[in-house]
Amino acid sequence: MKKQLSLDLYKGKHGGRRPNSGRPRLHSKGVAHRTREKINAYTPLHINFKYKAFIRTNKVLEILEIGIKNAYRHELKVTHYTLQSNHVHIIVESPHNESLIKGMRSLTNTIVKRMGKGSIQIERYHLHVLRTPTEVSNAVTYVLGNDIKHRGKLDLKFTKKVQSGSCWLLRTISSSKDTASEA
Repeated sequence: MKKQLSLDLYKGKHGGRRPNSGRPRLHSKGVAHRTREKINAYTPLHINFKYKAFIRTNKVLEILEIGIKNAYRHELKVTHYTLQSNHVHIIVESPHNESLIKGMRSLTNTIVKRMGKGSIQIERYHLHVLRTPTEVSNAVTYVLGNDIKHRGKLDLKFTKKVQSGSCWLLRTISSSKDTASEA
């Protein structure tokens, strides 16, 4: 009788991470699953997240506005946003990480569930903490001008300033941009 062959799954190691194991990444590198940095109420955040489907429609715009209201219940205040063909940019304020997590979960789940297309969000949201007035100004300009970058013209229907920021950085930038646009 022949002896059964033994399987040598990973020679010399006991458990732990193995090369090329686990679920393969999507086509893009995406956002790595690292611990998010601590945030506070004094720093605004620039967040973007991507979808597989075309989302620049009136229906999705209404859904996004509902999601923004839902996120506000978790203390996540969206001050500016733009809805593009396959991604969303938002400038937000959050007093702490827990409200950011709950608010973003509420916002993204509202969009996905109300669209009714199943799993369409490509990856985790990308977060950038805006620390200086220059970073805030550049981020607000980028979000409000993102329509011009992608489409060559500005459509105010899909790009909005929702509310003034409560942190001093956003108040300073918003008031200077408002007075510049009035002149």
